[in-house]
Amino acid sequence: MTWFGPKVYRSVVDFLAGLKISGIAVTSSAAELNKLDGATVTTAEINLLAGTDRIVRTEVVPLAAVDTAGGVFAWAPGAAAIIQRVFLDVTTKTTEACTIDVGVANDGTTLSDTLIDGLDINAATGLFDNITDKGVNGKSRQRCGATQYVTGSMASGASAGLVGNVYIEYILI
Repeated sequence: MTWFGPKVYRSVVDFLAGLKISGIAVTSSAAELNKLDGATVTTAEINLLAGTDRIVRTEVVPLAAVDTAGGVFAWAPGAAAIIQRVFLDVTTKTTEACTIDVGVANDGTTLSDTLIDGLDINAATGLFDNITDKGVNGKSRQRCGATQYVTGSMASGASAGLVGNVYIEYILI
């Protein structure tokens, strides 16, 4: 049994102790390491994100043809946030006349027009936002509390046939 000598025993002990590279333990999981496979980022780019959670994030929510307040969509960031941009990507317009409102509300079932007010989504498909298409009451940015929602609601008409997504750009505060 000379094949199971001290050298092999030491390799088994090292294996059970975990993976080390140049004497430094690797603490990342295989899934975390696989995320780096094919990444084309530089060390400087990674360092820009290190230690910060104040980055612009984007949430994608599908639009629904539901005529209740918050029925077109309702999304909560889960923490206080600044909503800086809302894009409505309408890929199929409504079959009847319809306007929608988008805004910050206290719950997911309340109509609000603080970001987009009275957007006609029956006239044409397209990409709309709270800067170019904000309407009378819409704003280019809005605070959203930790328990608040961004809602999309049918303001007039009927939302039947509506298809698309909303892209919400936000920063946690």
